[in-house]
Amino acid sequence: MPNSNSQLPVPSAETGADPGKETLARRRVLKSAIGGAPVLMTLVSRPVLGVTCRAASGMVSGNASLARQDVAICSGRSPSYWKANREQWPSPYCAVKKVETSGVGGQDQTLFHSTTTGCQGYMFRGKTMLDVLDESGGSYEALGRHIVAALLNAAAGLTPVLNQNGVRDMWNSYITRGYYEPTAGIRWDAEKIVTYIETTIQ
Repeated sequence: MPNSNSQLPVPSAETGADPGKETLARRRVLKSAIGGAPVLMTLVSRPVLGVTCRAASGMVSGNASLARQDVAICSGRSPSYWKANREQWPSPYCAVKKVETSGVGGQDQTLFHSTTTGCQGYMFRGKTMLDVLDESGGSYEALGRHIVAALLNAAAGLTPVLNQNGVRDMWNSYITRGYYEPTAGIRWDAEKIVTYIETTIQ
């Protein structure tokens, strides 16, 4: 199991269905150590349609002109939102079995490790995406919850800077190498990946 050496705290399990109440603190002007290079995050007043977000590679650049690139408005939802609103999951993901049997006209709950999600490894063997949203514990569990939310957000078109392939890359790189590289030479552990995903959640 990869070791985490991040100084960033692991986000606690979210308990409410309203994703807006928990994110004000992480929208303040701050200098973050994500990726080992100072990053100036813009103060966001939480507009109705979403929050300012940028691609992962833009989060680690110390170059101000580059940091202004890939900026968009994200309206991603939190893990707790998707847990509470399981009937609203976008295709191809399924939280609740559609009929008693799978096959034609039916759909099984989506497993976290499946061809549908593209998430490799065995950390959550046999567990559905919904099961993973219910996980509590350390950095692996926090990452799992946020990967599920990020996949659902991307499938729903809520995070233009982070698509489903990008989310898969984050998980698969971390699970196989112990880190994710948003850009060459910069390594994010589980906590830093979670911190980035949270910048795409309103």
